[in-house]
Amino acid sequence: MLFRPRFPFALLPMLVFIAIAMALPLHGQPRDGVTTLNCELRGPDSIRFMDDRYVPEQFRLEVTLRNPGETTIVDVTVYLLSTERFRLLSATALFVDSIIPGETRTLTGESTFLLQPLPSMLSGYDTLAVFVDAPGIRSECSHVVFLEKERKPGLTLVCEAPAALQFDESRNTYVPDPFPVRLILRNSGDAVAADCRIDFLGPSRVAPVDGSASREVGALAPGEEFEFVWLMTPERRDAGNIEPLLFEAQGRGGLGARTVTASCKSNVFIPAARAREYVCVIEIDTVAFDPASGRYIPDPVLLRVTVTNVGQGIGSGMTMLTMLEEGLLLAPGQSAADTLRRALEPGGMAGPFVKSIRPLRNAEGDSLTVTVMFRDVFGNGTICEKVLWIPPADATTISLFCETDRDSITVDAHTGGYEQSEIRFDAVIENVGAMPVYNVTLFAFPDPEGVLLIDPAGREVPIATVLPPGDGRQRASWTVRTQATDIERTVWLRVLAIARDAAGQYLPLVHCDVPVFVPAVGQPRLECSLSTDVTDGGVDMTVDFDTLQTDYEGVPSRFGDYRVFRIDARIENNGDAIASPVSAVLLLPPPLQFEEGESETKLVQPVEIPIGGSAVVSWLVRPFAVRQNTSFTVELLVTAAQTQPIRCIMSLGLAEALDVVRISVPRNLTGVEGVPLDVPVTISPTPGLEPRAYQFMLRFDPEILHFIEASSTASLTESNWRNLRATLYRERGQSALNIILVTDSTRFTPQARETEAVLVTLRFQVRDRGASPSDPSYIVRSPLSFLHYPSVMGDGTLLQPFVLPFDTSGQRRLVPVFTDGEATLSGACVLPLSASTRLFPNRPNPFNPLTQIPFYLAEASAYRILLLDAFGRPLRIIAEGSGEAGMHQVLLDASDLPSGVYFCVLDAGTVRHQRRMLLVK
Repeated sequence: MLFRPRFPFALLPMLVFIAIAMALPLHGQPRDGVTTLNCELRGPDSIRFMDDRYVPEQFRLEVTLRNPGETTIVDVTVYLLSTERFRLLSATALFVDSIIPGETRTLTGESTFLLQPLPSMLSGYDTLAVFVDAPGIRSECSHVVFLEKERKPGLTLVCEAPAALQFDESRNTYVPDPFPVRLILRNSGDAVAADCRIDFLGPSRVAPVDGSASREVGALAPGEEFEFVWLMTPERRDAGNIEPLLFEAQGRGGLGARTVTASCKSNVFIPAARAREYVCVIEIDTVAFDPASGRYIPDPVLLRVTVTNVGQGIGSGMTMLTMLEEGLLLAPGQSAADTLRRALEPGGMAGPFVKSIRPLRNAEGDSLTVTVMFRDVFGNGTICEKVLWIPPADATTISLFCETDRDSITVDAHTGGYEQSEIRFDAVIENVGAMPVYNVTLFAFPDPEGVLLIDPAGREVPIATVLPPGDGRQRASWTVRTQATDIERTVWLRVLAIARDAAGQYLPLVHCDVPVFVPAVGQPRLECSLSTDVTDGGVDMTVDFDTLQTDYEGVPSRFGDYRVFRIDARIENNGDAIASPVSAVLLLPPPLQFEEGESETKLVQPVEIPIGGSAVVSWLVRPFAVRQNTSFTVELLVTAAQTQPIRCIMSLGLAEALDVVRISVPRNLTGVEGVPLDVPVTISPTPGLEPRAYQFMLRFDPEILHFIEASSTASLTESNWRNLRATLYRERGQSALNIILVTDSTRFTPQARETEAVLVTLRFQVRDRGASPSDPSYIVRSPLSFLHYPSVMGDGTLLQPFVLPFDTSGQRRLVPVFTDGEATLSGACVLPLSASTRLFPNRPNPFNPLTQIPFYLAEASAYRILLLDAFGRPLRIIAEGSGEAGMHQVLLDASDLPSGVYFCVLDAGTVRHQRRMLLVK
C-alpha cells in the first residue's frame, strides 16, 4: 500500500504571499535574505595626560560603513552613544544619503565626530560606540581607548601658632612679639604645583612683621614640602580675645593649569594690653615784691608736683622734666630732670616733688608758665602747667653788661666746618645801689639748643665777697666752643648775677644776654652704588653658571674648591663738607655668603672723602647653588659723622646651578695600520644623579680611520644597559661618513661612583695608506672631536647630544661638557711607535695570578702604572717612579683579586696607554 502524506491546504495562501514577497527587490536586502550594513570605528588607542593637558586634546572618530549586499541602502544615520569620559564637540548624528552595493564609505575630517577627553580620576579603558540606523537595518561598532587619569596637584596647608600670648608689663609688650606662625605647604598630588604662594587673610588686628601679606613659594614637585616661619605682631587691645589666623595657599596645575587652593586656621588668644595713664598736679607759692628790701618774697619760690597712675599698667622708669618759661630759673643745685625711684602701681601716687625756682628781676611784671612733664620708660605720660605771676621790681642794685669778641661765625668753604672754633664771652658787673652787696657770683649759661658750649667746671665765677657801691666794674670771661649745626640760627649767651643783702637774703636775679649768629655748617652728602665684577652693570645682573668650571662665574677661592666674585661699593661725597670717618655695611641675602676673612662692616679708605671725592670698598662673596633662576637684592648701609645713614640696593640674580657631566676621549692614543684601535669614551662622576640615557656624536677622519663597532664590555654601561646603538652619518659638506652617533639607555639605576669610568669603547681600524717610514705621512694625527651642539647632518637629520639623569622629581638635568681627543697613527711598520713611549701586552694573558707588564719609555721620564677594574675604576698603583729611555717591565701579583677583566694603564708625561688583561683562577 502506497503511503501519501497529506498536504496542509490551509497554509497555501500564506506560502504564496511569502513567495511573491521574496521575488520583489528591497533596498539593503541581499538576495540571501540577510539585511546588514557593516561598521568600523577608528580613533586613538590611548590618550595620555602630559603636564597640564591631554594628548591629544581633541580627536575625531573615523567611521567606515560598508554595504556587503547587492542593493542600495538609503537614509543612513550614525549616532554616537553617550560616554562619561568624553565630551562631544560636534553634532550627535551623521547622515549619509545612500550607500550602493559593495561600496565602502569612510567618514573623516569635519564630517565625523569630534571628542574631547574629560578629567578622569582613574586610568582605565573606555568603549566608544556608534549606532547605525537605516530603514530595516540596525548595526553597532565600537572602539576601545585607554584614558589616563588626570594628574593634578593637591595642596595641603598646616599652620601652627602659639595657643596664647602674654602681656609683659615690665616690658610693656606682648610676649612673644613678634610671635611665630609655622606654615607647612605640601603638594600631596601627583603633578607639579606651579606659581604657589601663601596669603595671610587676617584678621586685621594681627599683621605680618615684614608688611607683606603674601609669600611667594614657586613650584612644588609632587610630595615636596615648603616650610617657613611667618612672624606676626599683634595690635594692642583693651580686652583679650581669640584671634583666628587664616591662611590660604594657591597654586596651578592639572588640566588647563587650573587653580588649586588649601587653607588653614590657627587660633591665638591675645590678652588685653594694660594701658598706663597718669595725672599730675602743680602747686606753687604766690610771689610778691618787697620794696623795702628790694627783693622777691619768697625767694626761692617752691614748686610742688604730684603724679597719680590712673591706668591699669605699672609705671616703670618714670622721669619728671621741669620746663620754665623765660624769666624763671631753677635755683642752684636743682636739676630739670629727675627719675622716680620706684615703679608707680595702678592707683598709686608719687610726690610731692619739690623744686626751688628763682624769678629774674622784672620791672613791668609778667605771667610766666611752669610746665612739668612725666614719662615712663615706654613713652606714656602726662603734662601739667601752672601760671606764676611775677610782680614788677622797682629797686635797682646791680648793673650787668655782657659782650662777645664776635657776633657771628664763619664757615670754611674747603672743609665745610667753622673757621673759628672758640668765642670769647665777657661780663662786667657794677654795684649801682646805695648799700653794699655780698657774695657776688656770675654764672654763664650756654644756649639751650647746644650750639655754643661752655665748660661746666668754669661756668661759675666768684666776683667779690663784698661789693661796695661805686667800687668800680668787675669783669669775668669765658671761652665758648662752637658746635656744628645744620640749620643757621641766632643763639643767645646769658650771664646771671647772684648776690645777697646785708641780712643774707638773695637779691632779685639780674641777667644780660648777647646774640651770636651761627650759620649752617657744611654737611657731607653721600651717595652710593653697588656693582659686581661678573655682571655688566645694569643690563644683565645675573651671575651665570660656568659649566666648564661647574661653579658660578668668579675667581678661585684661596680657602676651598669653589669660586667667589667681588661686590664693589662706590661711595661719593656730593655735599659741602668732608665725610669722615665713613663705614659701610653690606647685607647679603641667603644665596650669598661672605668669603673667609671678610667682614660685613668695613671702614672706607681713605678715611676722609673730600668734597666731590669718592672711595670704593669691596667684598668677596661666595654664591651657593640654586635649583632655579633666583632674583634678590643686596643692600648697603653707609654711615658717616655729621650726616644721616644712607642705603642703596642692587638687584642681583643667580642662574640655575646646572649639574655638569664631562664626557671625554683621550688625547694620547696611538695606533698602527691594520691594527684595531680602541677609543675609550669616559664619563666623569655624577654622585646622586647617575645617568639613565646618553647620546653623543663623535667626528673622526674617515680617510685615516674606519669605524668597526661600539662596545660596552668592561664599561660602566655593561650591566643592565641593553640599547647600545652606533650609527654613521655624513656631516654637511663631507663626501664620506664621518660622524658616529652613539646612544644607550637603561631602566635601572647604576651604582654610584666617585671616580671617572668608561662609558663605551669605540673600535676603529687604522686604514692602510701605503706610506713608508720615510714618507711624511707615515705618522699622522687624527682628531677625535665631539659635536657639542645640536647639528643637522647631510641627509637633514637633526642630532642632539644629551645625558638624562635618574631624577624622580623631573626638576634636575645633566649638562654634558665634551673634551675632544686625538690619535697618533703610523704605518704598518711598528718601529716609529715602538720608538715612542707605549705599553705592550702583558705576558701571559690570560694569567693566574702573576703576569709581566712590559713598557717602553722614549726618553727619561716619570711614569705610573695603574690597575683598573672592568668599569674603569682605579684599584691600585702597580708601579711608579722615574726611568731611563728604553724597555722596562713590572710584575703584577693578582692573588687578592677575583677572576675577571682588568685594565692596565701607563701614564708617562703626556702619554696615556691602556691594555686589557684577563685574570682566570
